[in-house]
Amino acid sequence: MEDVAESTPTRSEGARATEVKSLAKCKLSIASAKRVVKRHPSWDDNVLSAIACGSVYIGMTAAQARAGWGTPDDINRSTYSFGVHEQWVYGEYGERGYLYFEDGILTSIQN
Repeated sequence: MEDVAESTPTRSEGARATEVKSLAKCKLSIASAKRVVKRHPSWDDNVLSAIACGSVYIGMTAAQARAGWGTPDDINRSTYSFGVHEQWVYGEYGERGYLYFEDGILTSIQN
């Protein structure tokens, strides 16, 4: 009978294989990926994978979205009695992308 412990990859081996596949798919350098992981060890794998691919998704924090898309060209902020709404503007006229935040959480993406 085969020893299960020897045939089953460890979590770190499995995580490493997933990281390598993600990097190959997104063409991000291993050094860049390691820097993101080192700076933000508490961020979950879904967030880190999205950032590695230069993507964002609804529910990310403003810091996570900035890591994924970079610094916006402009930020339009409105403060209300119920919270803060921000529109982050990326790109030149005609090829713009927008991220919308409510109290620091990404709620909408327009591109």
